[in-house]
Amino acid sequence: MPQKGSTRSTPSRASKGGVRALERSLQFLTKTRDDLGKMQESLEELRGALSKAADDSTNQDRAARRMPSKAARQTGQTQRRRGSSATTGRKAQGRHSGKGTRAARSSGPRADRLSRSTKYSKWIESPDDHEDHPGQSLVTRSHEVIRRWAEERGASPATISGTQHGNRVGMLRFDFPGYGGAALKKIGWEKWFEPFDERNLAFHFQEHKTDGSLSNFFRLDSPDREDA
Repeated sequence: MPQKGSTRSTPSRASKGGVRALERSLQFLTKTRDDLGKMQESLEELRGALSKAADDSTNQDRAARRMPSKAARQTGQTQRRRGSSATTGRKAQGRHSGKGTRAARSSGPRADRLSRSTKYSKWIESPDDHEDHPGQSLVTRSHEVIRRWAEERGASPATISGTQHGNRVGMLRFDFPGYGGAALKKIGWEKWFEPFDERNLAFHFQEHKTDGSLSNFFRLDSPDREDA
């Protein structure tokens, strides 16, 4: 008897070939998909690089436009520093100059009319400034310098009675211990300095006599040549 054939059919060569073709197509499509993904990533990186380059270019343009004004400010600052150094040098030269050298400065609209002795005295601007030698003529308008000079000598601010003009203080003086008189009237520092400033006075004085002893000499110099 003829044997019965198997119910399981063996794939033909044509069917196997079709399967392999499909597998190759699938592999090709998968690779193509991966390649497209990489290309997309590259494209995004390229876009980012182009955007950054554009931003850098814009920032450089803005910096270039600001450079002239910045350079001008730096030049102005340098010139101001040079001017300040020159002014400081002139002041220092005036402060430390010896006898016979013109005072460092004389402020006020009528300062050029100060007496010759005051104009050629050493200008004192702070309590830290002092004479170069005993007996040197000094001049100042600093309230602090004047007040310390008087207090070191026990002197009090005063005026001469009868010289006032209404409520205005008259002649300015100092009341030294043991040297005061009935004509002197003690006043406060505020009242003393108010007419001193209004009259544009300069305080001409000495720290020590030529022998080194403490000097009480002082004189108030007025641009109007009036008795201060």
